[in-house]
Amino acid sequence: KGLTQLSNGIMAGFTGNTICFSKAYKPHAWPASYQLTTRSDIVGLSSVSDGVIVTTKGKPYLVSGTDPAQMSMMELDISASCVSKTSIVDMGEVAMYASPDGLVVASMNGVTLATEGILTRDQWQAFVPSSIKAYLYEGKYLGFYNDGSNTKGFIFDPRGGKNSFSILNIYAKAGFNDLRTDTLYLMIGGALKQFNNNSSSLSYTWKSKKFSAKKPVNMGVAQVSCSSYSPSPTLKFYADGTLKHTQTVANNEPFRLPSGFLAKDFEFQLEGSVDVDSVCVYESASEII
Repeated sequence: KGLTQLSNGIMAGFTGNTICFSKAYKPHAWPASYQLTTRSDIVGLSSVSDGVIVTTKGKPYLVSGTDPAQMSMMELDISASCVSKTSIVDMGEVAMYASPDGLVVASMNGVTLATEGILTRDQWQAFVPSSIKAYLYEGKYLGFYNDGSNTKGFIFDPRGGKNSFSILNIYAKAGFNDLRTDTLYLMIGGALKQFNNNSSSLSYTWKSKKFSAKKPVNMGVAQVSCSSYSPSPTLKFYADGTLKHTQTVANNEPFRLPSGFLAKDFEFQLEGSVDVDSVCVYESASEII
């Protein structure tokens, strides 16, 4: 059902709940004595340093060793089943795959839920994890999903940082990483495309988290710093969940927000295609340094 290459010339494959290993540098020879058995059916394999991650319909396994006749297998005591074989991506030292609760990072050191704190289980389920097809791009996990009415994508950076999870309005039904040229090719709308091979940037809509004040206040001034203001980004300012102001930002100068109301919860939304370095919101212009 699946085949992958490990270090030292070893091949690993599986069928049902059995993982098999070939003799080193002899991919035609698969001794039955080299087989190991998992408790649940295997979904897929991913090679990592000195071993292989085995994802199943139950708990994942770590298999390590350099001699195919002496491989050791350990079941991890964590509920991290794999719900899509095509979601498994070899990220180098780690593997990533889709579980019912979020994206999982697996290595020989263990398994963690990478999207914990970013997406709730219900939010993650909206991506229909069983439909995910994913690829590696510059250290990032690029996934595509089909929720029955929409086909979209997302990109996740397991290294963290701001904007580590973003939604894409494109969908690819197939892809291939050409390691010789470090190029990701995607099949989008019946045409073969090279990912991120365009001088122009995609448009984005990004909304901040909710910022809460200790008491009701009026935020009177805002400032947006960008790498470029061509084309000009748009800032939308929300107070207690209501849109209060929309501003096309042409430069780095502060601008007024509407007065005449008090609120405790504030959010802002950015729309555009240029890089935004910072957004600052103040009660008054005197606070600007």
